[in-house]
Amino acid sequence: MPGMYPDDQLLEIFGERVMYPGLDPETHKFTDGDFSDPLKKPSHIPAETFNLILDNLSELIVFLEEVPNNTEPDQLKKAITGALEKKLDKKAMGYGTCTTSASTADKVGTLADYVRNPGVIVGIEFSNANTAANPTLNVNETGAAAIIDSRTGAAATARTIGNRIHFFQFDGTNWVLINPIDENRYYVSFKITDGLDYISLGLIVNDSFFENEISGDATFSNITNAQFIAAMKTYFATLNTARKTVTIGGVGGQWQGNVINHISLMMVDSTTFRIFLNTTGTPYTFDLTDSTNTPQFAVNVSMLN
Repeated sequence: MPGMYPDDQLLEIFGERVMYPGLDPETHKFTDGDFSDPLKKPSHIPAETFNLILDNLSELIVFLEEVPNNTEPDQLKKAITGALEKKLDKKAMGYGTCTTSASTADKVGTLADYVRNPGVIVGIEFSNANTAANPTLNVNETGAAAIIDSRTGAAATARTIGNRIHFFQFDGTNWVLINPIDENRYYVSFKITDGLDYISLGLIVNDSFFENEISGDATFSNITNAQFIAAMKTYFATLNTARKTVTIGGVGGQWQGNVINHISLMMVDSTTFRIFLNTTGTPYTFDLTDSTNTPQFAVNVSMLN
């Protein structure tokens, strides 16, 4: 039998030819012999076999980062248990929180009993969606490390972290963001008024809707009418239609005796929209770049993520 069992040898002892160490001829393992048949003798266990067993056990204990001895009966158990605890260290996994402000790049995470080890995955719940470039993460003062987008391998952008739970894996140098968000979403509401008549519109957009025109305002909380028009112009330019028309949801209002429940917008030029009310009738053309004109125009933007 291959493995750690010794090979039988034919020896002559005191004039008698015997097999040593006398393994079972069928199983090739040590045997107790047959007490009812004196010809079936028990095996001997050579010193080399004992040494081989002890040497292998000692090497295993050393590999498991313990020191073998000849007194403790449970040293192999201790070595294996210790290795498993190091490999599956619960202190290096778990759920934490981060309350760092959106505009601060150096994010600070709190995770009880955390130990930073390469390969470990942690979940951090962010109270604030990030708006800072090149963010870092420091969990329990283990040191700040750059946050890397798992999709690109590059530094996470300003809006890949939302106010949600994100999962990170430490690669030994950086925090790899496993579940980045593509973009934040915003609800844009704008209102056109002319005396008692008004039109309320709503549009859900992503960061890219604004950021080409308003790169300095990360949350778009201070957007001006002119900036919104510029963003709308860019947005309309990307539409793959001849008339550059888009239907807007979340509408309402009343205009010249009509209840408004459906609106389409068409970009006429760089300063003017043509608004189709309820898809029928004569469209109304409004110059929306000057808030002093009639009708009045107002914009409000709120983050959805």
